[in-house]
Formats: sequence, C-alpha cells, structure tokens
Amino acid sequence: MQKKSYLPDLLSDKHLLLRQKVRMLWQQSGREDVTLAESHLISLLEDQSETIAGAARKMNISRQAVHRCAKGLIEKNYIDDKTIQKNERDKVLVLTDKGSAFCREIIEVKQQVEEEIAEKIGHENVIWLKKLLEENWDNKIM
Repeated sequence: MQKKSYLPDLLSDKHLLLRQKVRMLWQQSGREDVTLAESHLISLLEDQSETIAGAARKMNISRQAVHRCAKGLIEKNYIDDKTIQKNERDKVLVLTDKGSAFCREIIEVKQQVEEEIAEKIGHENVIWLKKLLEENWDNKIM
C-alpha cells in the first residue's frame, strides 16, 4: 500500500527534520546546547518581544510549556522577562545580547542547511519553494 502524501503532513515532517538538522550542526560546532523548543522560542523573539501566552499561540504549545522553556532560557541568559506596566502579572519575553548573538550565529547554520538542500534539489527549486512558502496563504485557504 502506497503512503498518502498530504501537504500538511509533508511540511510538518520536513519542518521537524530541518530543525533537528540545524540543532545537530549547532551542537557539533561545540556551542552551548539549546533544545528544539528553546531554539524555536529564541527565533520567535528575534523579530519582536512576546508574552508567554502569545508565544504559546505562535508555537502551538501550552503556556506552561512556554513558561518552562523560557525559564531555562532565562537561566542560560538567552532571554529575559520584563513586567508589563499595565499588568504586573503578565511578563514579556525579550532577547538578551546572548540571545541576539545566537540568532546571528544560527543564521549561518541555517544557510549551511539551505545550501545542502540546494545541492540535492537544485538552487532554482529552493528559490521557488521559498517563494511559495513566503506567500500569504491565510486568505486563500481559510
């Protein structure tokens, strides 16, 4: 029986595979270990600070899981949590200088992975795939 190939499943599988590859290369470089969830949270905070609830929605995990992940990153000095003035209970997660450096360094690793993929499927296909994935599908499919 032939396995069915559905786009959501294929994208999900490749996403996990790529994140694992980036993490493996990061570890091989001798840098401090960062879990997949921690790396995902740091990458999310690269563009803008975020509350725990907001990060949980974007990462599609529980607030408790984001809180545990954030706690580990705070201990490692990759992120910090700042109290929101309007609400003492809510905190916003922000990158530290070490977290920003991680983002810059991980880009090199991601570029290496992208180049490996381009060697296998062709540079034109990588450009085409990135263009498709950068499109806004929300208003087209939902």
